[in-house]
Amino acid sequence: MIGELELAAGVVIAAELLKPKSPTPAPLQAIPTQPDIEALGLAGTASLGTKGAAYHLRAKFGTSIVFTSGHRDPTGQCNAMAGKIVASRNRNWIQATYKHTSTGALASPVSQALQNWVTANPQATTQAQIAAGLLSVCATFTSAQLGTLSKHLETPAEAFDVHVIAGNTAIPAYMTTLAKAMGGTYLSSEGGVAVWHYQCSGTAAVPAV
Repeated sequence: MIGELELAAGVVIAAELLKPKSPTPAPLQAIPTQPDIEALGLAGTASLGTKGAAYHLRAKFGTSIVFTSGHRDPTGQCNAMAGKIVASRNRNWIQATYKHTSTGALASPVSQALQNWVTANPQATTQAQIAAGLLSVCATFTSAQLGTLSKHLETPAEAFDVHVIAGNTAIPAYMTTLAKAMGGTYLSSEGGVAVWHYQCSGTAAVPAV
């Protein structure tokens, strides 16, 4: 004869079996070669690493994802930084954006030298003037040293930026999830300027998020 405890246990098990199961997310379908992504100069392949992340975002959101930068040479990097300094109206934008040590100093000698130039040249106020000055500083460093400033400067690059769509929360939320899954980083702001910046290793596995 079935005891009350056995009967209760059976009811619980049956109830669990009858619960609707959450569907397993299907992997995103592979998409054709994307010329705009290939032109970014990213590390990895269409299914791996930084380039794989870019392909993953395009497969998920289609042409709503517009890539604005990938690999940059020193000229491109300096122009981008100068644009952010002007847009933010913050001449300490470099100081506010790049990595710091525990003492608050800029971690990279390159970023410190760049910030020093901006501070020492208040007469440079336009994007072109600031970019030219920053480029003169970059010319004093090696390619390896410049790589410590930004993942954009690596060849191939382990970072890309996406055009910010005002009011859109789905894309940045997904980029955050993807970055966590790939051991990377997603930034929605750099020194007070809105960005959608993504970076990860060129060998990171791309998950089915």
